[in-house]
Amino acid sequence: MNTLLKYSSLVILTSVCLLSSTENLHGQMFSVEDEPNREPALFSYSSLSFGWELGDFTFQGDPDQTAPDRFDFNDGILKVQFENPGIDMYFGIAGRLTGSENQNYLNIGATISNDFILNRSGRFWFILPLQLNTDLKRSQTEASSNQFQQSAFQLGAGLGLKTQISEQLNAVVRLVPNYGFSNSQGSFVGGTVFSLKGMTRVYLENIFANRAIVLGYDYRYRSYNIDGELFDYDYRGHSLTLGFTF
Repeated sequence: MNTLLKYSSLVILTSVCLLSSTENLHGQMFSVEDEPNREPALFSYSSLSFGWELGDFTFQGDPDQTAPDRFDFNDGILKVQFENPGIDMYFGIAGRLTGSENQNYLNIGATISNDFILNRSGRFWFILPLQLNTDLKRSQTEASSNQFQQSAFQLGAGLGLKTQISEQLNAVVRLVPNYGFSNSQGSFVGGTVFSLKGMTRVYLENIFANRAIVLGYDYRYRSYNIDGELFDYDYRGHSLTLGFTF
């Protein structure tokens, strides 16, 4: 629990600092009188969502090198995520609370992002998302004397689309690969991590007063290549979320 509190504090502090610089960059970018390239206010949402993720966490190394210390995981994960223009924060947990009797799983992280508009055509905005992500993933089984715990830091860039389908229906789609480094608990140097995140958000406007309903789908892929083979794992997750803007 102390590790979680320390990491949460670090995520929040890092997010606040980076968000400040991101907002400044965003303001400079759109300070010029180029109205067609301005991001429309209709895409400026703050939302809180809850959902369920089907996660598959699979060992990729030599099974003979790990003995009983395996952290494989294939089950449902309870998700909570807060999304705001420029920053996303997410939390996922699995264990007895979610019906996994012999498995404990935790994932917490934050993503700083900025969407640069590449082109606008009618109701469609083609975007270049730039991202900075910090992430903690922990997995442990009752049969293992060890645990998988990796803190990752990544940078990424991808492609996306924002569209105004109608006056009450908007959507955002992004696909962003990320690459960075990851380290185990108590060490500074560990290995590398590659991830790919795809997301879709559909916003149903003015359902409750001025609030919108948010329907979401996320695909997450993350591959750890850590020094040695004990922590070489791949994670794949598909999640559905439901939330509201505020």
